[in-house]
Order: sequence, then structure tokens, then C-alpha cells
Amino acid sequence: MAAFLLLIAPWVEFIKIIGIVGGSIFTIVIFAKKVMAKMLDEKFVIVNDKVDALAEQIETIKATNLDQMEKINKLLKFQEELCFTDQHVLRALITGKYYEYIEQKNLPLYERECISLLYKDYKMLHGNSFIDSLYEELMTLPYEKL
Repeated sequence: MAAFLLLIAPWVEFIKIIGIVGGSIFTIVIFAKKVMAKMLDEKFVIVNDKVDALAEQIETIKATNLDQMEKINKLLKFQEELCFTDQHVLRALITGKYYEYIEQKNLPLYERECISLLYKDYKMLHGNSFIDSLYEELMTLPYEKL
């Protein structure tokens, strides 16, 4: 053992320095890990808060979109009902004009234009063929030039 001590005696100071430097590096690494972990935890908290805020906004947008879609669907249904109403009104107008002018056996030019516009609108609303025959018959009536 004495031989071993004599052999390492010149290196004792060097070994001490290596131990101090190694210990210091180890301590710095441990400290840096703790500091980095704390910094990352703080960053994760910030990111998680932002993600939570975005999730709340998404839920709000979803609710708003559902509400808007419900309103749009109600409006579309209402519009469809109005189209049927318009179709019925146009059918009644054309039918009334038909009976009025078939009886007179004459269709004035200004009424011919009016009935043509009513018929065009009726067909645009997907009116049925019942009015087609009335319209065709009306257009065959003679007209007076004013």
C-alpha cells in the first residue's frame, strides 16, 4: 500500500483539481437542468393557457355556427313556403285572366304582355302544366291594336 501511495503522491493535487472541476461541472449541469425544467414548465403553462383560451373560442364559434345554421334553415323553409304562395297567387291571376278573356274572345296586347310575364314567373317557380294549357289558349286569342 505504501508503494501505491508513493506512486500516486505526485498526482494527488491533479486528482483533487479533477475532482473539483468534475464536481463543479456536475453541479452546474444539475443546476442547469433544474433551471431549464422550471423555464420549460413556465412556457408550458403559458402555452396550455393559450390552448385553453383557443378551445373556449372554438366552442363559442361552434355554438354560434349552429345557431346561424338553425336560422338559415328556418329562412330557407320560410322562403320555400313563400315560393309556394307566390306560385299559388300567380296561378290564380293567370286563371282569372283566362276566364275573363276567354269569355270576351279577345286578349288586348297590354294584357298579353302582362300574362306572359306572369307565366314566365310562374314557370320560374316550377309551376305545373295546368297553367301551360291555359296560357297557350290565351295566346291564340286575337288581340286589338290600340
